[in-house]
Amino acid sequence: MLRTPPKLNLDILRTVLEHAERGTQLTLMRTCHAFYQDGAKQVLSEPAWIDWRDEVGIASFLDFVRAEDGRRWPLLTGLIIGSGWIRSQLAEPLVEGIRQWSNIEYLELRHVDDFLSSHPDLVTALSTLRNVKHLKVTHAAKCCCELLERAEWQLVTAELSFATEGVGDWSMADILPRMHPAALLRSSRTSLVKLRCQFWEPASDEWNPALPVYPNVRKLEMSGIWYPATRQWVESYPNLRNLHVFATPTDQSSIHDVEHSEFRGTHERNRVALVGRCWDNLDVVSASWAELYLLGLTCRVRHLRTSGPSWSFAYLAEALEYTRPACLDIDMHGRDMSSCFPRLEDAAASLQDVEELQIKLRFHGDDSQRDIARDVVSANRCRYYTCFDPRMFLQNLAMSVLRVFAKLRVFALHIDCNIMRINFFKDPAPLTPAERSLQKLDRRALFQTVTETAPIIAAFEFEMQGVQDMGWVREKFERQIVNA
Repeated sequence: MLRTPPKLNLDILRTVLEHAERGTQLTLMRTCHAFYQDGAKQVLSEPAWIDWRDEVGIASFLDFVRAEDGRRWPLLTGLIIGSGWIRSQLAEPLVEGIRQWSNIEYLELRHVDDFLSSHPDLVTALSTLRNVKHLKVTHAAKCCCELLERAEWQLVTAELSFATEGVGDWSMADILPRMHPAALLRSSRTSLVKLRCQFWEPASDEWNPALPVYPNVRKLEMSGIWYPATRQWVESYPNLRNLHVFATPTDQSSIHDVEHSEFRGTHERNRVALVGRCWDNLDVVSASWAELYLLGLTCRVRHLRTSGPSWSFAYLAEALEYTRPACLDIDMHGRDMSSCFPRLEDAAASLQDVEELQIKLRFHGDDSQRDIARDVVSANRCRYYTCFDPRMFLQNLAMSVLRVFAKLRVFALHIDCNIMRINFFKDPAPLTPAERSLQKLDRRALFQTVTETAPIIAAFEFEMQGVQDMGWVREKFERQIVNA
């Protein structure tokens, strides 16, 4: 005799509904009347994706949200629109739907100029949304920029990626000023807190006083900008706390395309423009040494995070002249230590306030045949040992650090080899010379050496990732410093 399958109570099914994928949620709605309304809330809790390649899906989605006499319209809080031309038979009901979505808070537009050109009312319908708080735009061209100009959104966060080749009949003199993020987001000048921009080049180094001020912007991220005009950022975002800049290329050969004189010119223009006008201080700045140099900052930075290629170390001393950080993170390729440490010693006067230091050394596939530990010892002005001595390595590294950072209290050393393996599928994969080298690290000796060589350090953290047969190693030493 067949047993009746056990029945799940509604609380268990409700939990399944909350964590299930959208297809499973729709199935539960069709099979359980109790979830007809709750299911709709869960289905529409994630952003809906409008893709021109799925016309059947668009039509089904519109039918779904029209159900229950329109009570589902307000449930949708997120919308993602993809690229492509949409037929007028679908565009018209979509325009009607957009006008009903009064609670859209997250809006993402991906290469949408063709989409917005499909119907004359699409731009108008989207611009009338009133509750958009978070905006992400990819490949913004003319139609998308016109949408941003017309919208009256009170955004909290915005992410804009521009495409200047799609601006149509805009004049060259009009393109970049009109596409400036401070101009496009004018309606959000009192609400915007975080702004991220990609591939936007300033029209010139001239300050534009016509652009509005955003007093509540606290975090600014800029990438794909070769020669930033920092004063505009200072004037438009006067209360900024976090600045992240990703401007210069990271490969060794790219710097040859740009003369050092152009770097120098941008640096000097920014320094002159920022005299008496720069932020008083910043909490966090993330940039390579070259980017920090280009910005020409004349303010203190509490936490400085740096990375980038070895050629950017040439700008290290001047980049640190005014910033004088209290916390410093240096992320670099392991082989670049020999280039970085002498530059840090040259800039020691600007590093006297550093109390927390993190050095992250990355090693990649082309390092797998090297004796990494021995190379690191050599980079720190120690003898070139035939057999790696971890105690001597740490002693010399600690001494090098202390020569530069006189007030250091917290020191973290991270060695990352996660992408150094070059043969993942050979079983068992033999240890590479680099892995054999790093396996010699005696962690007990490591901590003892640091405590003996650097008595002022209150906490030392060592982390190593990605070395076969060692797994993920992380150890931390702390001691209480008693003031005399």
